[in-house]
Amino acid sequence: MKEKFLKFVGKHYLNPKNSLPDRDFIRRILSLLLPINSKSCFVEKERKSTEKDFYFEEHIKAQLGSIESESVLLKPKDVKPPFPVVIAFHDHGGYYFHGKGRLYMDAPPGSFMFEYRKKGYQERRWVLDLVKNGFAVFCPDAFYFGSRRLKMEIVKEFVEDEVYQELISLDEESDEYVRLFNKISSKLEPVIWKNINLLGTNWPAVLLNEDIAWINYLLTREDIDRNGMGSVGFSLGGFRSFLTSALKPEIKACVVVCFMGEFDENMLGKCAAHTFMVHIPSLSRYMSFPDIAGLIFPRDLLIMVGEYDHLFPKERIPAIKENIEKIYNQLPEKLSFKVFTEGHVFSVKMQEYAIKFF
Repeated sequence: MKEKFLKFVGKHYLNPKNSLPDRDFIRRILSLLLPINSKSCFVEKERKSTEKDFYFEEHIKAQLGSIESESVLLKPKDVKPPFPVVIAFHDHGGYYFHGKGRLYMDAPPGSFMFEYRKKGYQERRWVLDLVKNGFAVFCPDAFYFGSRRLKMEIVKEFVEDEVYQELISLDEESDEYVRLFNKISSKLEPVIWKNINLLGTNWPAVLLNEDIAWINYLLTREDIDRNGMGSVGFSLGGFRSFLTSALKPEIKACVVVCFMGEFDENMLGKCAAHTFMVHIPSLSRYMSFPDIAGLIFPRDLLIMVGEYDHLFPKERIPAIKENIEKIYNQLPEKLSFKVFTEGHVFSVKMQEYAIKFF
């Protein structure tokens, strides 16, 4: 497939990539391709705590420049602060209406959220298992999801009036509303992508700027152990976990679930169904996506892939594994690369493996 596209597009202007780029090169290229303010920080505006069976659920509203966003911090009752914390990045899944909520909120059987969690996480609110094991868990909304989902004035601008009228006629808390909102958001991804680029940045940069600003917010809190910080995410969440860990050395242990591929090898053609949110412009001109692990080394890294993941063909798994093992060859005990006989899912077995890793 790659050769077909190269023949169609033309390869005379493409640069040969280094076989294993060094850390300075990776850092320099990422700084050019991802315009990010590494010192930006969300400013807390409101904090409300709710007591649950074995933890406290703390809702945070915060501001970053002109935008407002929300996150939740789940704190175990039987652990004294400062807490070791795991940042749990939610996935994409075409589910835009809720962001962080899909990871921890209770959902009645048969509801959209319940069925979604059943498919992607085998019904488990896996972040609560981390809390039971003594970790605080921090879940921020990503740009375009949850509290950062599409504003209605943008929806009204870009969709047909009859679709807009149908949406506003529905109860916002109903599954029918969620399904239609998700459909609209999916349809508008290419439009949003184009407009973000016209503004002079790109989607991964917007996404990661906000994630990093949330991490910087965490680092200001006295109840958080700055030396006990990890990250984990499935699918888009895995992309976010991997990139934020590469850019923020304060993250000591990183877990990537079902997001480890080569943009120019196994995400082309039929597998180019990946969201626009993960396409870092021109990255493949300089390096392969797994090379970014060079900025995480020598910190702990766990990569879990599904042998039958339709978004990342299994034929490339050995090459990706070999690439990352070369990066960690001096400290192989710091790397765990695990292949599961699964599809694109964060299964119970994978969840348990991640908890043991932390």
